[in-house]
Amino acid sequence: MARFLWVQKQDVGPQLRFGQAMAFDAARGRVVLFGGSTGSSFLGDTWEWDGAHWTEVADTGPDARSGHAMAFDAARGRIVLFGGISEGAFLNDTWEWDGTDWTQVADTGPSSRAGHAMAFDSGRGVTVLFGGNGSAGLRSDTWEWNGTDWAQTEDVGPPARQGHTMAFDPGAARTLLFGGAGTNGAGLGDTWSWNGTSWTQLQDIGPGACVGGAMVFASSAAILFGGVNTIDTTVPVASHHLNNNTWQLQGERWTQVQDMGPEPRWRHSMAFNTQDAHIVLFGGLSLFAPDGDPSLATGLLGDTWEHDAGVALALVEVFKAGTGSGTVISSPAGINCGGSCAASFPRGTVVTLTAIPAAGSTFTGWSGGGCTGTGSCTVTVDVATTVAANFTL
Repeated sequence: MARFLWVQKQDVGPQLRFGQAMAFDAARGRVVLFGGSTGSSFLGDTWEWDGAHWTEVADTGPDARSGHAMAFDAARGRIVLFGGISEGAFLNDTWEWDGTDWTQVADTGPSSRAGHAMAFDSGRGVTVLFGGNGSAGLRSDTWEWNGTDWAQTEDVGPPARQGHTMAFDPGAARTLLFGGAGTNGAGLGDTWSWNGTSWTQLQDIGPGACVGGAMVFASSAAILFGGVNTIDTTVPVASHHLNNNTWQLQGERWTQVQDMGPEPRWRHSMAFNTQDAHIVLFGGLSLFAPDGDPSLATGLLGDTWEHDAGVALALVEVFKAGTGSGTVISSPAGINCGGSCAASFPRGTVVTLTAIPAAGSTFTGWSGGGCTGTGSCTVTVDVATTVAANFTL
Protein backbone atom coordinates (compact mmCIF):
# COMPACT_ATOMS: atom_id res chain seq x y z
CA MET A 1 0.00 0.00 0.00
CA ALA A 2 1.37 3.41 -0.99
CA ARG A 3 2.32 5.78 1.84
CA PHE A 4 -0.23 8.54 2.37
CA LEU A 5 0.29 10.60 5.51
CA TRP A 6 -2.51 12.37 7.39
CA VAL A 7 -1.46 14.88 10.08
CA GLN A 8 -3.82 16.14 12.80
CA LYS A 9 -3.65 19.92 12.94
CA GLN A 10 -6.19 21.05 15.56
CA ASP A 11 -9.05 19.92 17.74
CA VAL A 12 -10.22 23.46 18.50
CA GLY A 13 -12.26 25.71 16.23
CA PRO A 14 -15.79 25.04 14.99
CA GLN A 15 -17.89 23.08 17.46
CA LEU A 16 -18.37 19.35 16.93
CA ARG A 17 -20.68 18.72 13.97
CA PHE A 18 -21.62 16.65 10.95
CA GLY A 19 -23.29 17.41 7.62
CA GLN A 20 -21.38 20.67 7.12
CA ALA A 21 -19.97 21.77 3.75
CA MET A 22 -16.51 23.10 2.90
CA ALA A 23 -14.83 24.63 -0.15
CA PHE A 24 -11.46 26.24 -0.81
CA ASP A 25 -11.64 29.92 -1.76
CA ALA A 26 -8.70 30.18 -4.14
CA ALA A 27 -9.10 33.95 -4.47
CA ARG A 28 -8.45 34.48 -0.75
CA GLY A 29 -6.46 31.38 0.17
CA ARG A 30 -8.91 30.11 2.80
CA VAL A 31 -10.94 26.95 3.36
CA VAL A 32 -14.52 28.03 4.14
CA LEU A 33 -16.89 25.93 6.28
CA PHE A 34 -20.61 26.55 6.72
CA GLY A 35 -23.32 24.98 8.81
CA GLY A 36 -23.92 21.39 9.86
CA SER A 37 -25.76 19.68 12.68
CA THR A 38 -25.10 18.58 16.24
CA GLY A 39 -27.88 16.02 16.06
CA SER A 40 -30.13 18.15 18.24
CA SER A 41 -29.75 21.50 16.46
CA PHE A 42 -28.73 22.94 13.10
CA LEU A 43 -25.82 25.36 12.72
CA GLY A 44 -25.53 28.52 10.61
CA ASP A 45 -22.01 29.76 11.32
CA THR A 46 -19.23 30.44 8.81
CA TRP A 47 -15.59 29.61 9.54
CA GLU A 48 -12.29 29.98 7.66
CA TRP A 49 -9.15 27.83 7.95
CA ASP A 50 -5.86 29.54 7.04
CA GLY A 51 -3.68 26.44 7.37
CA ALA A 52 -2.98 26.99 11.07
CA HIS A 53 -6.10 28.38 12.75
CA TRP A 54 -9.88 28.43 12.46
CA THR A 55 -11.62 31.83 12.64
CA GLU A 56 -15.36 32.41 12.77
CA VAL A 57 -16.08 35.06 10.14
CA ALA A 58 -19.90 35.26 10.11
CA ASP A 59 -22.92 34.16 12.06
CA THR A 60 -25.49 35.61 9.67
CA GLY A 61 -26.40 34.54 6.15
CA PRO A 62 -28.17 31.35 5.09
CA ASP A 63 -30.49 29.72 7.60
CA ALA A 64 -28.90 27.08 9.82
CA ARG A 65 -28.85 23.76 7.95
CA SER A 66 -27.06 20.52 7.15
CA GLY A 67 -26.85 18.31 4.08
CA HIS A 68 -26.19 21.29 1.82
CA ALA A 69 -23.39 21.50 -0.79
CA MET A 70 -20.80 24.17 -1.64
CA ALA A 71 -18.33 24.77 -4.47
CA PHE A 72 -15.93 27.60 -5.30
CA ASP A 73 -16.83 29.38 -8.54
CA ALA A 74 -13.36 30.40 -9.72
CA ALA A 75 -14.75 32.40 -12.64
CA ARG A 76 -16.57 34.79 -10.33
CA GLY A 77 -14.53 34.48 -7.14
CA ARG A 78 -17.51 33.29 -5.10
CA ILE A 79 -18.41 30.22 -3.06
CA VAL A 80 -21.80 28.87 -4.13
CA LEU A 81 -24.11 27.13 -1.61
CA PHE A 82 -27.31 25.29 -2.45
CA GLY A 83 -30.06 23.57 -0.49
CA GLY A 84 -29.90 21.37 2.59
CA ILE A 85 -32.36 20.61 5.36
CA SER A 86 -33.37 22.71 8.37
CA GLU A 87 -35.87 21.81 11.08
CA GLY A 88 -37.37 19.07 8.93
CA ALA A 89 -37.79 21.26 5.83
CA PHE A 90 -35.82 20.71 2.63
CA LEU A 91 -34.37 23.89 1.09
CA ASN A 92 -33.78 25.12 -2.47
CA ASP A 93 -32.10 28.49 -1.95
CA THR A 94 -28.82 29.50 -3.61
CA TRP A 95 -26.30 31.71 -1.79
CA GLU A 96 -22.87 33.14 -2.59
CA TRP A 97 -20.02 34.03 -0.20
CA ASP A 98 -17.63 36.77 -1.36
CA GLY A 99 -15.21 36.53 1.56
CA THR A 100 -17.13 39.06 3.62
CA ASP A 101 -20.88 38.55 3.24
CA TRP A 102 -23.44 35.96 2.19
CA THR A 103 -25.92 37.03 -0.50
CA GLN A 104 -28.95 35.04 -1.62
CA VAL A 105 -28.89 34.94 -5.41
CA ALA A 106 -31.74 32.55 -6.29
CA ASP A 107 -34.69 30.64 -4.88
CA THR A 108 -35.62 28.85 -8.10
CA GLY A 109 -33.90 26.04 -9.96
CA PRO A 110 -33.43 22.53 -8.55
CA SER A 111 -36.21 21.36 -6.25
CA SER A 112 -35.71 21.47 -2.48
CA ARG A 113 -33.28 18.76 -1.36
CA ALA A 114 -30.42 17.65 0.86
CA GLY A 115 -27.67 15.09 0.47
CA HIS A 116 -26.86 16.28 -3.06
CA ALA A 117 -23.33 17.07 -4.30
CA MET A 118 -21.76 19.89 -6.34
CA ALA A 119 -18.47 20.59 -8.13
CA PHE A 120 -17.25 23.56 -10.17
CA ASP A 121 -16.37 22.74 -13.79
CA SER A 122 -13.54 25.22 -14.39
CA GLY A 123 -13.34 24.37 -18.09
CA ARG A 124 -16.89 25.50 -18.78
CA GLY A 125 -17.31 27.95 -15.91
CA VAL A 126 -20.37 26.31 -14.32
CA THR A 127 -21.22 24.63 -11.01
CA VAL A 128 -22.60 21.12 -11.52
CA LEU A 129 -25.20 19.64 -9.11
CA PHE A 130 -26.47 16.07 -9.04
CA GLY A 131 -29.08 14.13 -7.09
CA GLY A 132 -30.08 14.37 -3.45
CA ASN A 133 -33.16 13.58 -1.41
CA GLY A 134 -36.29 15.71 -1.11
CA SER A 135 -39.93 15.50 -0.16
CA ALA A 136 -40.57 13.62 -3.44
CA GLY A 137 -37.81 11.12 -2.70
CA LEU A 138 -34.41 10.49 -4.27
CA ARG A 139 -33.37 12.57 -7.27
CA SER A 140 -31.30 11.71 -10.36
CA ASP A 141 -31.30 15.09 -12.10
CA THR A 142 -28.29 17.13 -13.21
CA TRP A 143 -28.26 20.93 -12.98
CA GLU A 144 -25.72 23.66 -13.79
CA TRP A 145 -25.35 27.14 -12.28
CA ASN A 146 -23.72 29.79 -14.50
CA GLY A 147 -23.58 32.52 -11.87
CA THR A 148 -27.02 33.86 -12.77
CA ASP A 149 -29.40 30.98 -13.47
CA TRP A 150 -29.85 27.25 -12.89
CA ALA A 151 -30.48 25.07 -15.94
CA GLN A 152 -31.37 21.38 -15.91
CA THR A 153 -29.08 19.63 -18.34
CA GLU A 154 -29.84 15.92 -17.94
CA ASP A 155 -32.22 13.55 -16.20
CA VAL A 156 -30.56 10.29 -17.22
CA GLY A 157 -27.27 8.92 -15.96
CA PRO A 158 -26.42 7.65 -12.48
CA PRO A 159 -29.34 6.11 -10.54
CA ALA A 160 -31.05 8.38 -8.01
CA ARG A 161 -29.07 8.76 -4.80
CA GLN A 162 -28.08 10.85 -1.81
CA GLY A 163 -24.91 11.09 0.25
CA HIS A 164 -22.62 10.79 -2.79
CA THR A 165 -19.58 12.99 -3.44
CA MET A 166 -18.28 14.87 -6.48
CA ALA A 167 -15.06 16.56 -7.63
CA PHE A 168 -13.84 18.13 -10.88
CA ASP A 169 -10.82 16.73 -12.73
CA PRO A 170 -9.45 19.71 -14.73
CA GLY A 171 -6.90 17.67 -16.67
CA ALA A 172 -9.57 15.40 -18.14
CA ALA A 173 -12.27 18.12 -18.16
CA ARG A 174 -14.70 15.88 -16.30
CA THR A 175 -16.80 15.97 -13.13
CA LEU A 176 -16.42 12.78 -11.10
CA LEU A 177 -19.15 11.26 -8.94
CA PHE A 178 -18.75 8.40 -6.49
CA GLY A 179 -21.02 6.34 -4.25
CA GLY A 180 -23.96 7.42 -2.14
CA ALA A 181 -27.14 5.68 -1.03
CA GLY A 182 -29.83 4.47 -3.38
CA THR A 183 -33.23 2.93 -2.82
CA ASN A 184 -33.96 2.12 0.84
CA GLY A 185 -30.57 3.50 1.85
CA ALA A 186 -28.52 0.75 0.22
CA GLY A 187 -24.91 1.87 -0.25
CA LEU A 188 -23.47 2.37 -3.74
CA GLY A 189 -19.88 2.01 -4.92
CA ASP A 190 -20.08 3.12 -8.56
CA THR A 191 -18.00 5.83 -10.26
CA TRP A 192 -19.37 8.15 -12.95
CA SER A 193 -18.00 10.95 -15.15
CA TRP A 194 -19.88 14.01 -16.53
CA ASN A 195 -18.40 15.80 -19.56
CA GLY A 196 -21.01 18.56 -19.76
CA THR A 197 -23.22 16.60 -22.12
CA SER A 198 -23.61 13.07 -20.82
CA TRP A 199 -22.79 10.75 -17.92
CA THR A 200 -20.51 7.72 -18.37
CA GLN A 201 -20.01 4.98 -15.79
CA LEU A 202 -16.28 4.45 -15.34
CA GLN A 203 -16.16 1.35 -13.17
CA ASP A 204 -17.56 -0.31 -10.08
CA ILE A 205 -14.28 -1.86 -8.92
CA GLY A 206 -12.42 -0.13 -6.11
CA PRO A 207 -13.87 1.31 -2.90
CA GLY A 208 -16.89 -0.59 -1.65
CA ALA A 209 -20.30 0.90 -1.00
CA CYS A 210 -19.78 4.33 0.53
CA VAL A 211 -22.33 6.83 1.86
CA GLY A 212 -21.36 10.17 3.36
CA GLY A 213 -17.71 9.98 2.33
CA ALA A 214 -15.78 13.01 1.05
CA MET A 215 -13.80 13.42 -2.17
CA VAL A 216 -11.58 16.17 -3.60
CA PHE A 217 -9.40 16.40 -6.68
CA ALA A 218 -5.86 17.00 -5.45
CA SER A 219 -3.08 17.79 -7.94
CA SER A 220 -3.39 14.75 -10.22
CA ALA A 221 -5.89 12.39 -8.59
CA ALA A 222 -9.27 12.26 -6.91
CA ILE A 223 -8.90 11.45 -3.19
CA LEU A 224 -11.72 9.75 -1.27
CA PHE A 225 -11.87 9.32 2.51
CA GLY A 226 -14.27 7.60 4.90
CA GLY A 227 -17.97 6.84 4.68
CA VAL A 228 -20.39 4.16 5.85
CA ASN A 229 -21.45 1.12 3.85
CA THR A 230 -25.23 1.60 4.15
CA ILE A 231 -27.84 3.86 5.74
CA ASP A 232 -30.62 1.28 5.49
CA THR A 233 -32.22 1.45 8.94
CA THR A 234 -33.56 -2.10 8.62
CA VAL A 235 -29.99 -3.38 8.66
CA PRO A 236 -28.74 -4.17 12.20
CA VAL A 237 -26.66 -1.38 13.71
CA ALA A 238 -23.68 -3.73 14.01
CA SER A 239 -23.71 -4.17 10.24
CA HIS A 240 -23.22 -0.47 9.54
CA HIS A 241 -19.47 -0.29 8.98
CA LEU A 242 -17.64 3.05 9.01
CA ASN A 243 -14.21 3.19 7.42
CA ASN A 244 -11.10 5.34 7.53
CA ASN A 245 -9.68 4.20 4.22
CA THR A 246 -8.11 6.65 1.79
CA TRP A 247 -8.46 5.85 -1.92
CA GLN A 248 -7.18 7.64 -5.00
CA LEU A 249 -8.58 7.59 -8.53
CA GLN A 250 -6.13 8.23 -11.36
CA GLY A 251 -7.53 7.86 -14.85
CA GLU A 252 -10.05 5.08 -14.37
CA ARG A 253 -8.23 3.10 -11.68
CA TRP A 254 -8.93 3.21 -7.94
CA THR A 255 -6.07 2.40 -5.55
CA GLN A 256 -6.23 2.22 -1.75
CA VAL A 257 -3.40 4.36 -0.41
CA GLN A 258 -3.98 4.36 3.35
CA ASP A 259 -6.01 2.79 6.15
CA MET A 260 -4.57 4.94 8.95
CA GLY A 261 -5.02 8.56 10.00
CA PRO A 262 -8.33 10.07 11.04
CA GLU A 263 -10.62 7.66 12.86
CA PRO A 264 -13.46 6.04 10.87
CA ARG A 265 -16.24 8.53 10.13
CA TRP A 266 -18.94 9.69 7.75
CA ARG A 267 -20.74 12.97 6.97
CA HIS A 268 -17.43 14.85 7.35
CA SER A 269 -16.14 17.42 4.86
CA MET A 270 -12.95 17.92 2.83
CA ALA A 271 -11.49 20.66 0.65
CA PHE A 272 -8.28 20.95 -1.37
CA ASN A 273 -6.07 23.98 -0.82
CA THR A 274 -4.58 24.40 -4.30
CA GLN A 275 -2.10 27.03 -3.15
CA ASP A 276 -0.40 24.86 -0.52
CA ALA A 277 -1.37 21.50 -2.05
CA HIS A 278 -2.99 20.39 1.22
CA ILE A 279 -6.16 18.37 1.63
CA VAL A 280 -8.12 19.61 4.66
CA LEU A 281 -10.59 17.32 6.50
CA PHE A 282 -12.94 18.33 9.31
CA GLY A 283 -15.45 16.73 11.67
CA GLY A 284 -18.19 14.24 10.96
CA LEU A 285 -19.66 11.31 12.88
CA SER A 286 -17.80 8.33 14.35
CA LEU A 287 -20.91 6.16 14.59
CA PHE A 288 -24.00 5.34 12.57
CA ALA A 289 -27.42 6.38 13.79
CA PRO A 290 -30.44 7.81 11.97
CA ASP A 291 -31.13 11.53 12.15
CA GLY A 292 -32.73 12.49 15.45
CA ASP A 293 -31.24 9.57 17.38
CA PRO A 294 -29.90 10.78 20.78
CA SER A 295 -26.76 8.66 20.36
CA LEU A 296 -25.53 10.99 17.60
CA ALA A 297 -24.19 13.37 20.26
CA THR A 298 -21.69 10.75 21.41
CA GLY A 299 -20.21 10.37 17.92
CA LEU A 300 -19.67 14.04 17.01
CA LEU A 301 -16.20 15.00 15.78
CA GLY A 302 -14.47 18.37 15.55
CA ASP A 303 -10.91 17.49 14.57
CA THR A 304 -8.95 18.99 11.68
CA TRP A 305 -6.54 16.93 9.56
CA GLU A 306 -4.34 17.70 6.57
CA HIS A 307 -2.53 15.73 3.91
CA ASP A 308 0.32 17.25 1.91
CA ALA A 309 -0.49 16.29 -1.69
CA GLY A 310 2.97 17.24 -2.97
CA VAL A 311 3.67 19.95 -5.50
CA ALA A 312 1.67 23.11 -4.84
CA LEU A 313 -0.38 23.93 -7.89
CA ALA A 314 -2.22 26.99 -9.10
CA LEU A 315 -5.10 26.98 -11.55
CA VAL A 316 -5.05 28.95 -14.81
CA GLU A 317 -8.47 29.37 -16.40
CA VAL A 318 -9.32 30.82 -19.80
CA PHE A 319 -12.73 32.18 -20.74
CA LYS A 320 -13.66 33.13 -24.28
CA ALA A 321 -15.73 36.29 -24.67
CA GLY A 322 -17.25 38.27 -27.50
CA THR A 323 -19.26 37.50 -30.60
CA GLY A 324 -16.50 35.58 -32.38
CA SER A 325 -14.81 32.26 -31.77
CA GLY A 326 -11.34 30.81 -31.59
CA THR A 327 -8.93 28.59 -29.69
CA VAL A 328 -6.49 29.30 -26.87
CA ILE A 329 -3.51 27.02 -26.23
CA SER A 330 -0.86 27.07 -23.52
CA SER A 331 2.84 26.38 -23.25
CA PRO A 332 3.58 24.25 -21.24
CA ALA A 333 0.72 22.11 -22.54
CA GLY A 334 -2.46 21.81 -20.52
CA ILE A 335 -4.90 24.34 -21.92
CA ASN A 336 -6.46 23.78 -25.32
CA CYS A 337 -9.62 25.85 -25.27
CA GLY A 338 -11.36 24.21 -27.29
CA GLY A 339 -12.28 21.51 -24.94
CA SER A 340 -9.99 22.12 -21.95
CA CYS A 341 -10.09 25.73 -20.78
CA ALA A 342 -8.32 25.25 -17.43
CA ALA A 343 -5.23 23.50 -16.14
CA SER A 344 -3.20 23.42 -12.94
CA PHE A 345 0.52 24.15 -13.08
CA PRO A 346 3.23 24.02 -10.39
CA ARG A 347 3.49 27.39 -8.68
CA GLY A 348 6.21 29.53 -10.24
CA THR A 349 5.63 28.13 -13.74
CA VAL A 350 5.68 30.66 -16.57
CA VAL A 351 2.67 29.91 -18.77
CA THR A 352 2.28 31.44 -22.23
CA LEU A 353 -1.19 31.61 -23.76
CA THR A 354 -1.71 32.01 -27.49
CA ALA A 355 -5.06 32.91 -29.08
CA ILE A 356 -5.94 31.60 -32.56
CA PRO A 357 -9.10 33.12 -34.09
CA ALA A 358 -11.43 30.93 -36.13
CA ALA A 359 -12.14 31.72 -39.76
CA GLY A 360 -14.24 34.88 -39.95
CA SER A 361 -13.33 35.96 -36.40
CA THR A 362 -10.75 38.42 -35.06
CA PHE A 363 -8.87 38.19 -31.79
CA THR A 364 -9.21 41.62 -30.17
CA GLY A 365 -7.19 41.16 -27.00
CA TRP A 366 -6.80 39.77 -23.48
CA SER A 367 -8.22 40.88 -20.18
CA GLY A 368 -7.37 39.63 -16.72
CA GLY A 369 -4.22 38.01 -15.39
CA GLY A 370 -2.24 41.17 -16.10
CA CYS A 371 -2.51 40.58 -19.86
CA THR A 372 -3.50 43.13 -22.50
CA GLY A 373 -3.03 43.55 -26.23
CA THR A 374 -3.26 40.98 -29.00
CA GLY A 375 0.08 39.22 -28.63
CA SER A 376 0.78 36.24 -26.43
CA CYS A 377 -0.28 36.38 -22.77
CA THR A 378 2.47 35.38 -20.31
CA VAL A 379 1.52 34.58 -16.73
CA THR A 380 3.75 33.51 -13.84
CA VAL A 381 1.52 31.14 -11.92
CA ASP A 382 1.61 31.85 -8.18
CA VAL A 383 -2.12 31.99 -7.42
CA ALA A 384 -5.30 31.02 -9.24
CA THR A 385 -5.45 33.16 -12.39
CA THR A 386 -8.32 33.89 -14.75
CA VAL A 387 -7.76 35.29 -18.24
CA ALA A 388 -10.38 36.20 -20.84
CA ALA A 389 -9.70 35.96 -24.59
CA ASN A 390 -11.93 38.26 -26.63
CA PHE A 391 -12.97 37.33 -30.17
CA THR A 392 -15.27 39.31 -32.47
CA LEU A 393 -16.86 38.60 -35.84
